[in-house]
Amino acid sequence: MRTITALLCLTLTGACGRAETGAAGSAPPTTPHGTAGSATAASAPPAQAKAVVSDVLDARTVLTSAGERVVVAGLADPGDCWRAPALAFARDALRGKEVRISELDSVRLSDGTDFARLALVNGMGKTTAVAARSLTEAQSAAQASAVGLWGPPCRGGD
Repeated sequence: MRTITALLCLTLTGACGRAETGAAGSAPPTTPHGTAGSATAASAPPAQAKAVVSDVLDARTVLTSAGERVVVAGLADPGDCWRAPALAFARDALRGKEVRISELDSVRLSDGTDFARLALVNGMGKTTAVAARSLTEAQSAAQASAVGLWGPPCRGGD
């Protein structure tokens, strides 16, 4: 009986009472969204908390199943011309999906894809004035290809 219990514990939890850190294939430790990091965290990537998107309020604002409202960092408020397609894109990509939200409000899909970058490269958003370089590059690629809001009828206008 003890052997069966031990096997079930190992199968279901991978450790069953042991605090395994740094094991191969284990997820990195997370801190709750919005908490301050330690002094050494400045050089490390921001901590990310798992969440499930229960609704997409607009093309850049999501509501998690825990009731947290998150405005995706780097995305500008959608203009009238591209609001509906951008909202449809965000809902398809995010609603009901598990995501990781960093302390800096970046939203990553389960495969690690940054949602803001995905929206921008598909022409489903514009960057904010303080967006990261990778986001402005994604927007430039969409502009050059005239996809999404950069093509007709919006042609980049609001």
